[in-house]
Amino acid sequence: MGNTTVDTETKTQGSDRPSSAEVDGRTARAHRTKDAIVEACLGLIDEGDLRPTAPRIAERAGVSVRSVFQHFDDLDSLFAAVGKRVIVRITGLIAHVSTATDIHDRIEAFVQQRTAVHEAMTPVLRAASVHAASSEVIQAQFAEGHDFQRLQVAEVFAPEIEAAPDSAAILNALVVALAWPTWELLRSRQDLSTAQARAVVTATVRALTTQLPTSD
Repeated sequence: MGNTTVDTETKTQGSDRPSSAEVDGRTARAHRTKDAIVEACLGLIDEGDLRPTAPRIAERAGVSVRSVFQHFDDLDSLFAAVGKRVIVRITGLIAHVSTATDIHDRIEAFVQQRTAVHEAMTPVLRAASVHAASSEVIQAQFAEGHDFQRLQVAEVFAPEIEAAPDSAAILNALVVALAWPTWELLRSRQDLSTAQARAVVTATVRALTTQLPTSD
């Protein structure tokens, strides 16, 4: 009898615990919900909403506002997740450009690549610029992105930079010419088409890398 009682109690206690399948199901649902929230926020930003609110994000994701904050501590952490999602989005646009390539072909390939990235990231970068002043997370993402893009420029145009009389000045000038704020100025303030803006960037990079005297 005693053993039967103990066995029954053990089975009862065990049945109160969720099965591994139930736990896996809850985890999967949580991941789907979190993903939907990130995609909803990104979708609003892509459509020009530079300050998406929790209610608008929740409505688009098909969840409650409470659910948004169950998955993210605040909107700052949500925007950080959106930033990471955008990096995944543009990964396919980035390819290695060899310094062994002719300088004119290198300029063409790199400007095409960099401006395609800028165009894809413009909605998110506009929104991030609005929030950056009050967000250390976004400021850190900006700094990380700047460092990565500066390193790219330094590597792709290393022969020309090293041969220039003032290498530091040429590197800094190339970084500015190929930076997103420059692209935004050309596209939004000067109202140039993608092709026109790309032609300006190409001409600037060409002038900086092919029309300067060498250090010799």
